[in-house]
Amino acid sequence: MSTLQQFTDYVYRFPECQTCEDTLQALKVEVHRIVPNELEFDIIGLKPYVVNAIRQTILNDIPTMAIEDVYFHKNTSMFNSDYISQRLALIPIKADPNDFKFVQSGDTSKLNSDNSIVFNMTESNSGKDVIKVYTESLVWEPVGEKQSQLEPIKPLFDKIPLLCLKPTEEISCRVFCIKGLGRNHMKFSPGFARYCFLSQIDLTGCANFSNDMALKLQASFPPGVIKLNQMPGGKLVPTVDNARMDRHSRSFRNFEDIEKNISVKYYRDHMIFTVESYGVIEPEKMVISALSILKYKYILWRNHITNVKNAAIKKA
Repeated sequence: MSTLQQFTDYVYRFPECQTCEDTLQALKVEVHRIVPNELEFDIIGLKPYVVNAIRQTILNDIPTMAIEDVYFHKNTSMFNSDYISQRLALIPIKADPNDFKFVQSGDTSKLNSDNSIVFNMTESNSGKDVIKVYTESLVWEPVGEKQSQLEPIKPLFDKIPLLCLKPTEEISCRVFCIKGLGRNHMKFSPGFARYCFLSQIDLTGCANFSNDMALKLQASFPPGVIKLNQMPGGKLVPTVDNARMDRHSRSFRNFEDIEKNISVKYYRDHMIFTVESYGVIEPEKMVISALSILKYKYILWRNHITNVKNAAIKKA
């Protein structure tokens, strides 16, 4: 029978690190994979709550531009306006958020060239067949002299399908984008971030496994974790090939005949961190921005705590 996960399942590479100075001495960052819109690296020596703060900052505090309001002049399609508006809101917009200000207190009545982007979309079907309308139909309308000097702004992907138009149907709308944060709405989040603890997998007595047990053991973990070595005579002997590929699998606990031969623990101070970008901001820039934001918050809180302590000392 599978039992509940216990705290004994966790181990530490640096159990002696209990101060900031010790942590800085042990801290290491190792980049393992960089591909378009994805970054994977290891953070070694930090406690999980610090790594989770980086993850939450990436999700919630890095600004992007996203569609907020849609005003329809005409919509005779089979899709209602709310449905189209929601699809439009999730389209990544290729625009530098540093070129724009936040809309104050959510007051969208004060939109201007400094805090908003305007798109127009007008499509009609004069043919005999159903046509698809894609994001390439959104045409940027530069507002003011400042926006005329910016790089062309458009949806990041031209071929995201929005709706279909049957013969004689048409749609016309005006779209407004504003600057926002993921903490207010997920559409403003620049991407996704996650982490998991590196596994420590120990196999004992597996040389005596039958081939069926060896295959069962390999299937209990994600592909690439367990390697089967073929001995003379055809016997299969399992070994740990790449523990990084494990994602906290516990399927082996469903098999009583192999469970006692497997020990899996997780390093609480060695985390595999993955950042996926939706395409507007590169993942490495997302990490750097998150660290800068955390540093700024730390300075604010440090100054605030110092002021509170000094005020308390004066009253005493």
